[in-house]
Amino acid sequence: MKKAAALVVAILVVFIAVAGGASYWLRIRARDAYGALVEQIARGGGIGVSDLKFHNGLLTTTATATLSPPGIPLHISLVSHIRPGPFPGIARLNFMPGMGAVRTRLLLASPLLPGLLPVTVHTMIYLAGNSVTTLDIPGYRHNAPGGKDISWRMATGDIVAAADQKALHGRVDFPAIQVPGPHGTVSVSQLAFHWGSVPLGMDQGRSSLSIGRVVASGPGGTFSVDGLDITLDRQLRSGKLSVNVTAQGRVLGDGIGRYGPGRLSIRIRGLDARSLDGFERSVRSLPANLSPHRREAETRAQLKTLLLALSRGTPTLDVTKLSVVANGSTVAGKGQFVMDGTNVGGSGYSGLLMSALSGSLDLLVPRSVVADIATDDIRRQLDAYKSQGTLNPAEVRKLTPRKVAQIVRSALPAYLDQVATNWHLTAAGSNYTLSIAIKHGQVLANGQPLDRAPAAH
Repeated sequence: MKKAAALVVAILVVFIAVAGGASYWLRIRARDAYGALVEQIARGGGIGVSDLKFHNGLLTTTATATLSPPGIPLHISLVSHIRPGPFPGIARLNFMPGMGAVRTRLLLASPLLPGLLPVTVHTMIYLAGNSVTTLDIPGYRHNAPGGKDISWRMATGDIVAAADQKALHGRVDFPAIQVPGPHGTVSVSQLAFHWGSVPLGMDQGRSSLSIGRVVASGPGGTFSVDGLDITLDRQLRSGKLSVNVTAQGRVLGDGIGRYGPGRLSIRIRGLDARSLDGFERSVRSLPANLSPHRREAETRAQLKTLLLALSRGTPTLDVTKLSVVANGSTVAGKGQFVMDGTNVGGSGYSGLLMSALSGSLDLLVPRSVVADIATDDIRRQLDAYKSQGTLNPAEVRKLTPRKVAQIVRSALPAYLDQVATNWHLTAAGSNYTLSIAIKHGQVLANGQPLDRAPAAH
């Protein structure tokens, strides 16, 4: 009996010794793997990492770092507690073997979004070096002056990393987001962002964004899209990056009519990956203490340098498909734009991009679509006459549905010409065409400078 007890004690001693040695070895492996994971995830998102340090405690290792998203006034402090294996979750009665378990708090501070709550992150690093990370992003609401409110509901996500940290797959799900737009409010519901294979620098990968519904409202009315899906594919060959972007919406609305489905497919070819990677590093390395105005100026300067560098390879942007269904007819188009670098200049980001491109997008617009726009204009004009008192009560009573239909038929030819003029359309048989060109930084519609948007219909 005593020998049996002694044997048990000996086995326990050996087990403790082996476990202690394994724990020490796994602590080092877990620390290195976690550091590589932080660097890779941040690099994939274009975020700078500084002051990454590890502090060894009795049972855990604490990692601290500062994250700096480029061009955004946001300070992120990372504090992680790494519990090494071989059973990192044993304190919670979780006997899954692993290299380490990590609990992270991301402390967020921004002058634009006061009162941000910490983001909680849990990471399990398995013995092979692969890992799974889960995110819990608290909800937020900020009532800003002028109705520029920002809010979102609690979001979740996860990131799955391969053992070499070079292949990442992740998702983030937001039930609802509300942000201020250029002229009003943008509300988004059921947003899901997925990405895959986000490796060092610019490489191959695929990401997608799906939105149940997006609504943009402002003085000009309300625009909405139901069932919006956007996918982005990147392929790197011989130092050149190709990007395919596809966007499609099930139903599009402008507050007056509903259209759809709609689809836009774009292919970008010949982008120099080294120049893109250099631009990313340059922006990421901008000092954190730069004023917003100075940071924007520096970023614009770096963008101009990038556009000039990219132009040496003469990359092209092909609109391979553009289609929107309206009342059973389809507005369709194709086009190509080339970046030649002969006229890179202008103010603002859009001005720089516009000046670097030249080419055109050609659209075929069915007559039925233009007639629908003209009919809406006629009916709206009749409503205006009634509300403004231009028509007397007797005349208003005569506006029966049949009478309104007669007025629409008689006025339609003149209103068709008016819509065609406002939208810069050219008659082509029974339909219309529209060529939107970019030349020397200027937008032309059928050869005419597009100084203002078409009149709302």
